[in-house]
Amino acid sequence: MNERICAVVVTYNCGDKVLSTARSVMPQVDRVLFIDNGSRDSTGKTLERIRDETPGSVEIVTLEGNRGIACALNFGVRRAIELGYPWVLTMDHDSEADGRMVENLVRAVHEHREPEKVIISAPVYIDRGTGEAGRIYRYEGWKRRRLDPLPPGGTATPTVVITSGNLLNAVHFQALGGFDESLFIDYVDHDFCLRAGIAGFHIVVCADATLSHSVGEAVSKEFLGFRIFSTNHSPERRYTIGRNRVAVIRRYGREFPAYGFYTALDFFYDFLGIIFCEDRKWDKIKMTLRGIFS
Repeated sequence: MNERICAVVVTYNCGDKVLSTARSVMPQVDRVLFIDNGSRDSTGKTLERIRDETPGSVEIVTLEGNRGIACALNFGVRRAIELGYPWVLTMDHDSEADGRMVENLVRAVHEHREPEKVIISAPVYIDRGTGEAGRIYRYEGWKRRRLDPLPPGGTATPTVVITSGNLLNAVHFQALGGFDESLFIDYVDHDFCLRAGIAGFHIVVCADATLSHSVGEAVSKEFLGFRIFSTNHSPERRYTIGRNRVAVIRRYGREFPAYGFYTALDFFYDFLGIIFCEDRKWDKIKMTLRGIFS
């Protein structure tokens, strides 16, 4: 396995928040490509500062306007391929890698029973808002198996993972045709993973690789002895979540019926979170419904 790795970090109106992301990743990879989605704040100056501090190992690409996470990732991964990198680390601007994350992601590929078929090696995600590790599931027929918590040194083979922190096989990326730009942002990751699974590729999660990550602006409240969590996304984001969730259920619900069922069930949990934890409740519910029926 050729271990030359290029990181692709997608930014959008994040100012100097991307500094911690950059500093966590740069010592672990050979090159970093920052793909900026037309930020209108100080993000550009921050990226230039990072480039000036590390000449020769950073490249900045600024897209015209916000073209979505899928478009930015496609641009970045294809640029990395042009530069000759067989492996690409995809990162959001609000994620922070632990000091040995990339090393352990590479090791997980080596140790897999079919390393040549691994398309993604992913970390365990720690939500910055709640401090909790993300759950890891595998969907098989009408069954959903929970694979976490993993023991130290352990790995799991889930059905879907989020894009941030992924070590992505560039050749397999090309075979799948990249990320679906029509989805713009939400469920871009799930769509890619589900297509990968249908194509016979493997996704592996490594217990010894961790990534601090934010999903929205997480909030929680206790109700009748139960803790209710919510991502606190904007009404506009609720629209794309609703629209894209329906899209992936329609696309993959027949192939992965358990995934379709539990993904549809997420609407119920979203509505609970909006009602009990968030403001602008009606706006968010209305936009979710508009997305569902769009």
